[in-house]
Amino acid sequence: MNPGSTGDLLDLLVPAAPGRLEAYPVSALVGNVRNNGPELIAPIPLDEGLA
Repeated sequence: MNPGSTGDLLDLLVPAAPGRLEAYPVSALVGNVRNNGPELIAPIPLDEGLA
């Protein structure tokens, strides 16, 4: 790969198709790199996410 050539790479930079991404609040535990586990990506109720 030539570092000075962006060529076809720019074609890869496109927004996700509608409906492909989902956003939801998660625990504040995700802000610490020492935390690890599936509970970090579990959705929390919206009212907890605003606290």
